[in-house]
Amino acid sequence: MTLTNLAALPLLIFVFTLPIALLLGNLLFLYMGAVPLFFTLAGLAFSTPKSLTAERTISKERPWVNEVVEITWNIRLNGIGMSILTMADVLPKEFELVEGNNLRVAWTWWGTRSLSFKYSFRCSKRGRYVLEPTAVDMSHPLGFHLPYRAAIGNAIDLTVIPRITNVRRIRGMRGVAKTPPPNSDVAKMGVATTDFREIRLYQTGDSVKNINWKATARRFSRGETLPLVNEYEFEGRKAVWLFLDAAAYMEIGTNVDNAFERAAEAAGGLAFYFLERGYRVGAYIYNHTSEKLIYPDTGLRQFYRISRELVALEASTEARDLRQAVQACKKYLLWFNPLSIVITRLDVNDVSLLLSGTRSLIQMSHKRRVQAPVMVVGINGYYFAPRSDQLEENAQVFYRLQTRSAVGRLRSQGVSVLEWDPTRYDFATALMRRLRTR
Repeated sequence: MTLTNLAALPLLIFVFTLPIALLLGNLLFLYMGAVPLFFTLAGLAFSTPKSLTAERTISKERPWVNEVVEITWNIRLNGIGMSILTMADVLPKEFELVEGNNLRVAWTWWGTRSLSFKYSFRCSKRGRYVLEPTAVDMSHPLGFHLPYRAAIGNAIDLTVIPRITNVRRIRGMRGVAKTPPPNSDVAKMGVATTDFREIRLYQTGDSVKNINWKATARRFSRGETLPLVNEYEFEGRKAVWLFLDAAAYMEIGTNVDNAFERAAEAAGGLAFYFLERGYRVGAYIYNHTSEKLIYPDTGLRQFYRISRELVALEASTEARDLRQAVQACKKYLLWFNPLSIVITRLDVNDVSLLLSGTRSLIQMSHKRRVQAPVMVVGINGYYFAPRSDQLEENAQVFYRLQTRSAVGRLRSQGVSVLEWDPTRYDFATALMRRLRTR
């Protein structure tokens, strides 16, 4: 049994006061030493449990943003005794405690064998988090024994997945192919049809039966030996390419709810919607330190691949604008001729880089016979500004008017613009409103 210095102090007092009481014949000194000694001996008559074992379980290790997760502690005490039991879990600052408490203090009486506690928290922000082992402190009520302290349980890896906006609700709505959903658009790859697309130069791997012999003969007469082939439209649906702005200015708002979080939400929702309907979806994250290019593919595996990138994505101060991103994706854009969706802010000081990037997308699609549509989803910073009085309401209207110039210049290029206010309605509602206006 390991005692603390506090347990030895009353014994020293008694040893010091006993000779004085006998020498002076004064019982008061005897009582001064005997009373603390009595309480010390009474406290030493019981001890704390020797140790404990605990199991910590979590209801879900891959929750969605704003989903509530429950933690359960099941404690088993080893040995009989009394103690003050303290247990604590350190939660990330992005999490919100909604029920119970992650710090619990309880008395363990004689005969107490097991305890169980629960608490719940809301995962308010996407990302990967680690819940460290639970810190446990089991102390003697009078402090006469050294406390039992340990970190029990294993660390829990928690992955918070961005919300998937319910954009499937627009399934039955009719819209123009220049805005999602482009249901009538066809893919560049697949089974060839009899619909003629264009005549182009022969490339390695082209079938001999597609050679246009008359046009090739005319080229031979001019001394040009490379044949010409007929290219036909293909069955299936076309590709969709997402450009997500990851610049530091996208983090305007609170630590939990800001333009960057909502941009990731919109990207995940759009990817899920198009992949579920059989489209080939690719993505490029620009204005980021490292190149983030996701090769276009189909199916649920592609959605998981995009989701993993969105979960771990952080804003960056690296300047790699949209025009440079378009050049990095040039070969994919020329090959798949996709619907391009740019998710960014429109209320930044310099929109010339955005205009240059969308112009590059349009010019690149002009190289094909069918122009690929371009859409910009604007999640502006003033949406997240407080509107507690009339002055703040007027300030938001002023900033909104400032973005009219950027919106007008984008639309003059032939770009479809969707301005989404996440504080008023979800992304599916914003998308449906945009389609109704087409």
